[in-house]
Parts: sequence; structure tokens; C-alpha cells
Amino acid sequence: MNKILTQLARNIIMVFLLSLGIPPNDGEDTTEVREYGPHMVITEQARVPDNMAATIDPVETLEQLAAYLEHHNARPGSIRFEPYNVQAYMCPCGCGTFLYVSISHTA
Repeated sequence: MNKILTQLARNIIMVFLLSLGIPPNDGEDTTEVREYGPHMVITEQARVPDNMAATIDPVETLEQLAAYLEHHNARPGSIRFEPYNVQAYMCPCGCGTFLYVSISHTA
């Protein structure tokens, strides 16, 4: 069941990122799953396009994620996920800005 939940969460995050204009990482498995008892946190990483890197705001993105998940959770029969965290990381070597988007699920 955890494998299915992880894939579903990954797909939800990927569609959310695409809605912001941030493409998913092609060919890379960038999904991290952490389990805390009945809670599961799924994090996906994506490189922010250079033209958006200076304007990406993690707080605003977390608010957008909350609204996106509220819409998702309102659908009949949907598996509920909650927003967990959004972090931006600017790589010091100059290879870009990365966004880490996390959602949680409680069994």
C-alpha cells in the first residue's frame, strides 16, 4: 500500500509543479519518503527554471500547495494529503535553484 501512496503523492506533487511552470526532473528518482508512525511525508525535488529562480517564494508556494490539495481532497473518493513543507535551495556551485515540495498522509 505504501508504494501506491508514494506513487500517488509523487504524481500529485508533479502535477502541482507543472501547474506552476516547473517541469519535473526527467529520468531521475528524486522522491524521498519518511515515515513517522502513522504519518508518511513524501518530498519531491525539482529544478526551478532560471527565469523563475529569482521570484520563487517558498511561503507563497506552500499556500498554493495548500489550495491545490484542498481542491484535490474535495473530490469524492480521493486519498487525502496535507501540505507539509516547501523549501527553496540555491546551489552554491551555480547549477541552479531547487524546490523541495513535501506533502503528508496519515494512515
